[in-house]
Amino acid sequence: MAANKRFTGVVKLVLVVVAGLALLFVGESLFKHMRIDLTDDKVFTLAEGTRNILGGLEQPVELEFFYSEAAMREAPTLRNYAQRIENMLEEFELYSNGNIRLRKIDPAPFSEEEDRATELGMQAVPLRVGGPQLYLGLAATAADGTEEVLTFLHPSREQFLEYEVAKSIYLASRDAPPTLGLISGLPVNGGLDMAMRSMNRPWASVQQLKQFYEIVDLGPSPTVIGDDIDLLLVIHPTEPSEQALYAIDQFVLSGRSAIIFTDPHAETTDRAPGEMAMPGAPQSASDLPTLFTAWGIEMIPGKVLGDAAHAMLVNIADEAPPARNLVLLGFTGENMAGDELLTEDLDSLNLSSVGVWQLLEGAQTEWRELIWSSNAAGLVDVEQVQGMTDPNRLFDRFVPDGAHHVIAGQLSGTVSTAFPDGKPNSDKAETEVEPSLEENPALQSGEINVLLVADTDVLTDRLWVQQQTFFGRPVLSPFADNGALLANAADYLAGSADLISIRSRGTFARPFTRVHEIQRVAEEGYREKADELTARLEETGQKLNELMQLKGEDQQTLSPEQEQAVDDILAQKLEIRKALREVQHRMTSDIEALGTRLKLINIGLIPLLLTALVLALALFRRWRQVRS
Repeated sequence: MAANKRFTGVVKLVLVVVAGLALLFVGESLFKHMRIDLTDDKVFTLAEGTRNILGGLEQPVELEFFYSEAAMREAPTLRNYAQRIENMLEEFELYSNGNIRLRKIDPAPFSEEEDRATELGMQAVPLRVGGPQLYLGLAATAADGTEEVLTFLHPSREQFLEYEVAKSIYLASRDAPPTLGLISGLPVNGGLDMAMRSMNRPWASVQQLKQFYEIVDLGPSPTVIGDDIDLLLVIHPTEPSEQALYAIDQFVLSGRSAIIFTDPHAETTDRAPGEMAMPGAPQSASDLPTLFTAWGIEMIPGKVLGDAAHAMLVNIADEAPPARNLVLLGFTGENMAGDELLTEDLDSLNLSSVGVWQLLEGAQTEWRELIWSSNAAGLVDVEQVQGMTDPNRLFDRFVPDGAHHVIAGQLSGTVSTAFPDGKPNSDKAETEVEPSLEENPALQSGEINVLLVADTDVLTDRLWVQQQTFFGRPVLSPFADNGALLANAADYLAGSADLISIRSRGTFARPFTRVHEIQRVAEEGYREKADELTARLEETGQKLNELMQLKGEDQQTLSPEQEQAVDDILAQKLEIRKALREVQHRMTSDIEALGTRLKLINIGLIPLLLTALVLALALFRRWRQVRS
């Protein structure tokens, strides 16, 4: 009988184990996509835009995550960050419906994996002199062979990690590079300069985009913008036709993005006082008030920005000293949004005769400021800078207003069309277009996403780059980040609306700020005692020196009284040093104990509460069973 009971017990145990494994397997299958993210910034949850991109991939993508396993053992912080990256990549794979395959690669020295990392241009970072090389990069390769490589995933850019990975996947999966439509009233593509009787070089800021985009020149005033245009770049639109304004209006209402550079005074069109404009020469001012008003914003008319804190030095004559130009501005990182993808890696921008944006009353759009002035800025009449020869004159009547002036920003939100009555009629014969383009119904409203910059001179070569010839080939040497501003904007806005919606996320590392504050207060209290003891220690040292100086030149030894005084001072000095060490030790141990207690409370509080809740529910159910 006992043997039968033992056998029955074993069978029951086996059945329980089998049932548990079955439940585990079924749960893994049924609840595969279920996650609980208890972090404040939801850093473990993919953004909705990311999930949309993964669900609509045009072709499969393979992700190669290069991670130096052995080298990471010497860098625990980087190892934790690498684990965070791997977890995120697994989430990407999970939500891709099989369109993403993740491979983790350890590029050990002299291995084929290291050759692959070198082939892709992965950046190897030495942890120490003579130490191992650390790889932490990602390559996205589509089925057609298109590659997008992140050479090193730096921890300082953790808040942009999801965006950069999603962008790499999105760009790699596209069948063709994005198409950029260009509308410009300035010779950005070069051409004949009638006044100088020479050929102008293409602007380097625009030419650099040709490496990554297919640029279609739409002319200065197009009547229609095709559906094949992914991103619109507008530079100094002077006197655009009503049909061109309507085309831009419908483009942005369709959900596609635009970058618009306008200017109250473009210095590329500047003329000497009294000089007549050449026939067909572009005007100095550009604005799109019809569209801007509908979008709830305006560039303050007839005004340029002066900023005494950022005025740059210019030469005005051979024998005269350099003078500061109030409207030629050199901005630094303090004038740019450091937490925005468009400007977070920019260090310097040079601008000239810039305008100022302001939201209109009742505007419903969201305005994200990107570049702004200092508090020593104010507005200057545009007439004062037209044909200006002496920048010193600008300071005569200049008074800073202390206001916050915005030069560039990103405008988004739902707006209504600037043409509620439909497409304007044209007296001129329109260029033949595809019938499908003409049959598109007029959009009355839509979500817009537009980058607005109130300066066009920022794109000219003279403000940011020197172009030289090296063995017959042009070489660009940037001295400011103007070109990077345009490249960042195109890179950011050329993606889908889902990609743009993925903004910076919270960081994985969340310090105990309350602990640090309490530590700081405790350190101040201990530091007062430590400072007092240190002062006494210095005082005793000074007394000892004075006593030693009392010894005469002929005196080889100290008198008994002097020796006793020296012994007393040395003993006092040892006591003070001992007390100082004790204070420092007590400060360190108390602060560490305080931090440990608070961390245990923070880390253990939720589990304890959940455990208490489960026990309470169990007791409640048992109580109900007993009563029933």
